[in-house]
Amino acid sequence: GVSVAISGRREFRSSPGWWMGRRSEKIKNRKSASERLRTKIYARCGKMITTAVKSGGPDPTTNKALANALDFARSNSVPKDNIERAIERASNKDQADFKEGMFETYGHGGAGILIQVLTDNSNRAAAEIRGVLNKHQLKIASAGSVSFNFDRRGILTIPDAVVKDGEEFMLAAIEAGAEECEPTEEPDEKDETIIKRVWSIQTLPEDLFNVKQCLEDAGYQADSASLEMVPKTFSDCAEEEYDSNLKAIELLEDLDDVDGVAHNMRLIESD
Repeated sequence: GVSVAISGRREFRSSPGWWMGRRSEKIKNRKSASERLRTKIYARCGKMITTAVKSGGPDPTTNKALANALDFARSNSVPKDNIERAIERASNKDQADFKEGMFETYGHGGAGILIQVLTDNSNRAAAEIRGVLNKHQLKIASAGSVSFNFDRRGILTIPDAVVKDGEEFMLAAIEAGAEECEPTEEPDEKDETIIKRVWSIQTLPEDLFNVKQCLEDAGYQADSASLEMVPKTFSDCAEEEYDSNLKAIELLEDLDDVDGVAHNMRLIESD
């Protein structure tokens, strides 16, 4: 692969060979997850919109948090009905505020797992999360002992089909303010046995939507835009450890109060 250092912190990597090298792990990690992930994103968008309206009013021209939440929803193809219901829910005086929280845990093999919560009932969220952790023998970690190894980043996914010239695209990403840009692969949402090539772009959290807009103005339409916790270093796990952690992560992601789960697992390739 090729690594090109750009001024400051930005580094743009082009590693076509990596597309195929991690195929089995990418499929394993995301197998049967597309529909669950889409449902989770829709729920997250709804909570973001409701929270933004309750705190700053229903007008996105004067409420930046709402404008960003609506942009996030549109970027992830959230149905219009879902958006309207979230705005209506904010006007209900009985609707409690959604609050953010985080649980830091150690998985099997020493993997670090972050459980991000957006809930209107913290006690319920804590009880349900601890139930999953206890069942799968995951350990609660002290505050900061896992999260220090993660950075919050904006993540944009650009389909490879719209990128005619990789070098030209990377230059456009630099101009837009991206931190990292690299080709990768992921299962197709409609048929996860099909691997599609995409470009993954990292930004600072506050730059996500500006970078997205700049790239789209240049003709590069994003498939998705999200804020995620990205690991700085990885924990190598044997297949049994990897599978055990993944089962727990999938159950955690199914909880309504869980907004997202990040981990630093890397599957050790068997011969």
